[in-house]
Amino acid sequence: YNPIFDIWTPMMPAANAPSARGLHSAVWNGSEMIIWGGYDGSNLFNTGGRYNPITDQWVSTSIGANIPQGRYAHSAVWTGNEMIVWGGKIIDNLTAQYSISGGRYNPQTDSWVPTDEGANVPIGREESTVIWSGTEMIVWGGWGRVGNISVNLNDGGRYNPDSNSWQSINLSGAPEPRRYHTSVWAETEMIIWGGNDGSSYFNTGGRYDPVTNQWTTIPVEANTPVERVGHSAIWTGTEMIIWGGYGSFVYLNSGGRYNPTSGQWQTTSVGSNVPDVRSGHSAVWTGNEMIVYGGYRGFSLNSVGTYYPYSSYTIGGQVTGLLEGNYFVLKNNESDERIITANGLYVFDEAIFDGQEYNVIMELPPIDPIQPCALYNSSSGVNGQNIDNIDIECAIGNDYIYSNGFEAP
Repeated sequence: YNPIFDIWTPMMPAANAPSARGLHSAVWNGSEMIIWGGYDGSNLFNTGGRYNPITDQWVSTSIGANIPQGRYAHSAVWTGNEMIVWGGKIIDNLTAQYSISGGRYNPQTDSWVPTDEGANVPIGREESTVIWSGTEMIVWGGWGRVGNISVNLNDGGRYNPDSNSWQSINLSGAPEPRRYHTSVWAETEMIIWGGNDGSSYFNTGGRYDPVTNQWTTIPVEANTPVERVGHSAIWTGTEMIIWGGYGSFVYLNSGGRYNPTSGQWQTTSVGSNVPDVRSGHSAVWTGNEMIVYGGYRGFSLNSVGTYYPYSSYTIGGQVTGLLEGNYFVLKNNESDERIITANGLYVFDEAIFDGQEYNVIMELPPIDPIQPCALYNSSSGVNGQNIDNIDIECAIGNDYIYSNGFEAP
């Protein structure tokens, strides 16, 4: 799906596409989607595939040495050069078990390395959350078995692939045991929120700092979203946005934005164009908007919604002195390009969020004929209003004067 053009492109069937399955994992490695594992109602898979959207082709993942045991409902993260899969459900001696095993898959070498199963490895589980911190995979919460009893969990572990070792997560101050919660990595800490324990839904959460191995409670306040499961959570760079889900016997289309710096919540819009209530949908952050897709509300959905959490403002100004037939090219923040062909007001295509910086440069000056141009107020930050004073004053150059038989000043 391309949100710029609002169009879908079908993935063509291919010889190497993985077999049909659910409860598998998927990661994006920068150029490919890697899926692995899963269950089709009869079989557990330890196979997978790498899909390249440019070539529209699949490549099978290795089934050679060190491949993890087939499983479903496991965790998976992309580290920058490897996919790590861990945990989930396996079949051992004809009995479903929660696994403490895993593997690291390198798509460059198409090879697997097993994850450590020694000191500090967490108990096996499903329905946990997992994030990549930049150096470690952090697993927390979920549903597992202690002895012969299945329980909700509020422990976890941190796996370092460089040392192939685990560290335990401090239990002091951790949120209540739960599953079906969400987690995001917020630059320096993991934020978990929501979920349930089989009898109660939660609208509580916590922030975990792996450097100090300490938890900070997220308080419940006036704008805290209602308790739920099946919601989505994304990180914008400054806030965690949670949306949708199911709680207290109703599907939801409400949500909230949590800022860990201020420790405050703001509600998401429930006004015009808000998507239908749903649970179990997907959500991604594009850099300036959240896109949600699909889900369930008594029946499956295939609708899409986009949410803009921040006010945005236009960037522009006025051009004077440009000779008829001449032109120049401006660029804002090294990406948004604007070709100017006439005097008067101009505005860049891309709006800027409140608080963001802008930096306008002249990528290509007027050359037919050559005109010197002065650029005013070209860089600063947006502060709650449109920017309309990035003015350009162009003068008549000597080349134009000489070519028209005039004496240079």
